Amino acid sequence: MDNIEKYGKAFFIDILAHGIPLKKDGYEQHSLLDSVANAVFLDTGLDVESIEDRLRFYTKGGIPIVGLVCETSKDRLLFTMPGNEPDFEFADSILDVLFAVVKTCLDEEVFGEFSPHLNQQSFQSGGSEESFECDDDFSI
Repeated sequence: MDNIEKYGKAFFIDILAHGIPLKKDGYEQHSLLDSVANAVFLDTGLDVESIEDRLRFYTKGGIPIVGLVCETSKDRLLFTMPGNEPDFEFADSILDVLFAVVKTCLDEEVFGEFSPHLNQQSFQSGGSEESFECDDDFSI
């Protein structure tokens, strides 16, 4: 919680853009994804689909909202969006998922070392972009 208080909004922007850092060798992938799936379902009511190392969250009508991929090689949980552009109609749901996932990682004590890419005073882009290959219809 210190990171949240210290970095404010920049913390959540950074997490959404760069993923949630996980403690190296401090988590079991399937157990963590099960905990996240349960927490998001209970906190948001969104439907959850689990496929190997990823989760997808949908409205009750089956509309995809956001995805989550566990990149064990980078020890990160990465957020994915359906399609090429985020649908701002679901911004509240995406934030609800983001909060539930961060809270679960903190509660499970698997949240790793946070190295901010942004600070509270600068929300400007211009940093480097990382891309990850992933066989999925959700984009990373």
